[in-house]
Amino acid sequence: MPINETDAFCIALPADLCPFTEPDHHRYLCVIGHAAAADPTKVEYRTLGRGFSTEPASSVIRRVCSELAIETVDATRVVRGHPITPEAYIERWRERLAGAIRLDRLALDKELRAVAIFEWAHEPRLADKKPRWVKAPFQSFGELLVSRQFEPAPAGYLTRLEIDLADANGARDAWWTDDFLSAVDRAKNLVDVRIELRRAHRQEQSTHRHAQQPRMAHAIANF
Repeated sequence: MPINETDAFCIALPADLCPFTEPDHHRYLCVIGHAAAADPTKVEYRTLGRGFSTEPASSVIRRVCSELAIETVDATRVVRGHPITPEAYIERWRERLAGAIRLDRLALDKELRAVAIFEWAHEPRLADKKPRWVKAPFQSFGELLVSRQFEPAPAGYLTRLEIDLADANGARDAWWTDDFLSAVDRAKNLVDVRIELRRAHRQEQSTHRHAQQPRMAHAIANF
């Protein structure tokens, strides 16, 4: 059964996302919607790429070519139930990049929230980790966690931090969290990093129409 792609869009992330972004040098979060296998009338969303995957436009197109367009050759991937040529499929993504949705419009335009999820085994020494890049908004990983009013779980338990990218400084803080955690011992400490697309409730859509409000992050201890 082919993968039926029913939706695809790109989210333009804020200019202060990371040290490599500027007003004229954006990074994007790209999202694909597939018809659910269990119920083709429903759409399941996932991000293009793994982990905290935010990329400039050129990298997005390279990924589309290597990972997705190749699947259109034998119609393993179709768009809205119809075959599409690789060339037309790549052009479809170029159009999505040109018409990228602003992050603060995601809930209103797509009724979705993009939530970054980080799970790791915390140790006190991790809070002392220093940023690897200049002009960092935080002097340490611990300072970032404090700024989000977040307290990690005790040693020996799983810490889970969720950041809604549309919250005030949410995308920026998620990028720096990913960067801090990328330097830890993955076999020992890092459990998972991903972005989930969740349905936005009506109240959230209204909230994002007017102003962005911070959402408290939290820690979960698994027993």
